[in-house]
Amino acid sequence: MPPSATARRWMLVFLIPVLAVLAPSIRSQKLLPREVDVHLRPAIEELNRTRGLDRATLEHVREAFHSSDGTWNKERVTNRLAAAIARKEFGLSSDRKGFKILQKPATDPNPRLVLRTSGRFVESVSSVIRRLSILEEIGPGTSTKLGQDQLRVYLKDTVKVTDYQQVTEAFHPDLIAEAVTLKEPKTLLRLYGGKVQASGRYFFCCLQRSPVGQAQAGERPAQFWSDASGLATPPENLGRHLAVTTIPAGTTVIIGTVADNFVDQLGRPKLGGNTQIFVPHIRTFPFQEYRLAGEKSAVTEILLQSDDRILRFRK
Repeated sequence: MPPSATARRWMLVFLIPVLAVLAPSIRSQKLLPREVDVHLRPAIEELNRTRGLDRATLEHVREAFHSSDGTWNKERVTNRLAAAIARKEFGLSSDRKGFKILQKPATDPNPRLVLRTSGRFVESVSSVIRRLSILEEIGPGTSTKLGQDQLRVYLKDTVKVTDYQQVTEAFHPDLIAEAVTLKEPKTLLRLYGGKVQASGRYFFCCLQRSPVGQAQAGERPAQFWSDASGLATPPENLGRHLAVTTIPAGTTVIIGTVADNFVDQLGRPKLGGNTQIFVPHIRTFPFQEYRLAGEKSAVTEILLQSDDRILRFRK
């Protein structure tokens, strides 16, 4: 005898936390509350391929992304989204073309599939929010949106990048990138070390003022902070140095989401998901060099959130 509707609901309530263990790895990217508040709705609308979706359904989706304490935690957001789908407030599907938010959810959603799709959607929303936030930080300028095929053609034919295929594959294949011509000079960051030099084409952004009270006991507070997780840097990049450089106005850059890259011996890629800024034709920009500070008690000028720990840098 099939379980009743009530029994199915209880099964979903108990299965969702258990299946969270089986969901894809949650990336460590940290979003600030303001980023989520400002860019959540346009990020959801960019990813959703359902035409004519009513505002009430979009509001249900948006509510699943907001927490009562204002913090951004992908695991909690994923579980809230999956729980809302289990309650049949809306549906969510995905294929090679992207995501669809459904006003009429599946009759009997599969908990494992719901959680997996929710996790992928949360990751994608997070990445789009970060890209929109970086674009806002960089300021208004001439901008062209590019899907993966358009990006490949743009790199090859417009900016004449010889390794256009490799560069294209460094960007997430399912998310939009944008070619932007800077109207003003912009400070960008680049981790380097080992065989990787300070001069290069891949950067990230941006430096934020460190929140008051961020330092832990025994730590000296840093003046600036930035998120360097999800950059999928090559294994030869030891990341022991940080270059802070100013890119001049008039420079055309490509801003988009980092793809998973650099598979290890076990077949596991380094996770992307953050936003990178690619400068097609690099010149020798003057830069300030910062080095790993080491101990918590050392003078720290910049804190970076890496994939697995906090990195402290000083001149």
